[in-house]
Amino acid sequence: MRLKAVKVLGISITNTSKNEILEEIQKYLVQPIKKGQKTVKIFTPNTEQVVRAKRDPRFMQMLNQADVSLPDTVGVVWAGRILTKKCPEKHIPGVEFMEDLVQLAVNRHVPIGLIGGRDNLAVDTLNCLSRRWAGLPGWAQDGPEIDRDRLPDDI
Repeated sequence: MRLKAVKVLGISITNTSKNEILEEIQKYLVQPIKKGQKTVKIFTPNTEQVVRAKRDPRFMQMLNQADVSLPDTVGVVWAGRILTKKCPEKHIPGVEFMEDLVQLAVNRHVPIGLIGGRDNLAVDTLNCLSRRWAGLPGWAQDGPEIDRDRLPDDI
């Protein structure tokens, strides 16, 4: 995918409109699937995640593996405005983007995958989406259990 991006505190943030991102994803989806073809990774870093990534190099590395990294919160956009000259114009809430993306997936019969969250969030989300969009192919997996007692106080 060829999408513009900027670095905000070391995190690559996609710097194009929601419509342009959706157009690029549509182009990707109409191509024939090739053996070994990679999946599209879409992340929605918010302000807290960007701050955490500054302290956690593994987390930063993971976030920077995204093909699309939406500026999910106004805080990410503001940081981009202060720290870069070519910042995202406005935030793109992940929930709104996901709804557009799910509609694309249903129309093209493309499976989606949801990973993460606590308390069965990914699985419950897929169940909710499947009720809203009949025939949605996909899978979901919860994120790893986190022992909150072992986290540093500043997280």
